[in-house]
Amino acid sequence: MEAINRGEEVAALEALPHELVILHLIATGIVRYQEECVSAPGGLVIVDGSYPEPLQRGLDLFNVLRYRKGLPLIKSVVDLLSWCRRPLAEWSLDLDLGTLGWGLMSNERLLYGHLPSQLCIELACSSGEVEADLMERNFIERVLARCRLCQDPQAYVSFRRWLIEHPVVTEQELLSLSAGSPELELLRDLLREAYVDAPYEALYQDAFYCCPGCGALLLPDQRERRLLCMIERCSQLPLTPEALARLGTVSGNQPSGSAVRRLRPEERVRCLRRGLIWFVMWPGRAELRLERRLRGQGLQVELWPDYDRYDLRVVGPRGTLAVDVKDWSNPYLLARRVKQEGIPAALTGQFYYVFPQERKRLQPDYVRAFRAAYDALRGPSLAASGLKVAFEDDFLREAQTLC
Repeated sequence: MEAINRGEEVAALEALPHELVILHLIATGIVRYQEECVSAPGGLVIVDGSYPEPLQRGLDLFNVLRYRKGLPLIKSVVDLLSWCRRPLAEWSLDLDLGTLGWGLMSNERLLYGHLPSQLCIELACSSGEVEADLMERNFIERVLARCRLCQDPQAYVSFRRWLIEHPVVTEQELLSLSAGSPELELLRDLLREAYVDAPYEALYQDAFYCCPGCGALLLPDQRERRLLCMIERCSQLPLTPEALARLGTVSGNQPSGSAVRRLRPEERVRCLRRGLIWFVMWPGRAELRLERRLRGQGLQVELWPDYDRYDLRVVGPRGTLAVDVKDWSNPYLLARRVKQEGIPAALTGQFYYVFPQERKRLQPDYVRAFRAAYDALRGPSLAASGLKVAFEDDFLREAQTLC
């Protein structure tokens, strides 16, 4: 089985441009190393001089490329990890900026502080080798399997909505949920499994703080002079002690944006597993926002229909739309992924890939770059596939016409 998996990995990597193979290996090594650090006892890093094998392979290939260009070699994995905090524009890689969408990515880095960046995670997923661990696919499949067995799709919707709206909870909040939410009774044990103890690295002045924008944990920088949201895509500006004092802090839960939530360690603070934050909680915020806005237009909306075949089914007097919300930083990597997966079978109505409005703010040319990347890959073009893509606001205008 290991030989088969290895063969699949090699085949997937061969389909990538050489420079992306290098970045994929480095990104895979970073993510695996981070997961090993997180899973160590007490969340502590045990330094034994060893690193995940893809990290070393990526370093070797990167040095071969640099040697051929007459550039100084990177001496060690430690130096490589420091290098990963540099913008990609400084890597001297021969990437087709137009076709692959890297023109939008010149300032991106593989490490966001000491955490893998969004681009790093996308690169690690580009062969599918580590995606199951990152997305906690086995965990989500177990949730779906139980809901199917009990013929209770609403339990899955309630479960997923809870994860999106509660990235950080206390032990008491989890207990209260179990007692007060009968629709989640079916998944009580799995709900607890979705959370881990908040890492000690998030402690700031003997407390945990939550982002007033998205609710995820805030992390102090190395000098503890400011707090940053652990999600790099979050638009929340770093909070200095002065800004924290102006906003004020509250204990317990509160609407995001009104104040900064402050939790004491003795409350047994829990946060979502990293894979669920990356692939469920953050894109789910856009999914729930779309649901609210579409309902505000008088349309019927079903979240994650048919046990999560896609994200939203939109029904109106004139037609039906199927929507998958996608928020990847690199349009080429996303185009490659969705082309491999294909659209769900036996759909009725138009199928849309919708990009959150925040992506337009960060990368205004994203839709054009995605279309170009999709059409440049093997297989039918977007138009021939019957697919449509749009930013969130543009989709809402089109939905009013089509539905």
